[in-house]
Amino acid sequence: NQIINKCVYTVLGIDMEGQKDILGTWISENEGASFYASICSDIK
Repeated sequence: NQIINKCVYTVLGIDMEGQKDILGTWISENEGASFYASICSDIK
C-alpha cells in the first residue's frame, strides 16, 4: 500500500435565497495559484 498526498478543491456556491450547491470538485497533485486560476476559468 502507498499513501499519496493530493490537493482537493471543492467550490461551493450560495444563491440569494441561501441555497448551497457544489459547483465542482477538482483534484491536483499539489496546491498552486495556476491550478486555482484554471478552476475559476472552468466555473465561469
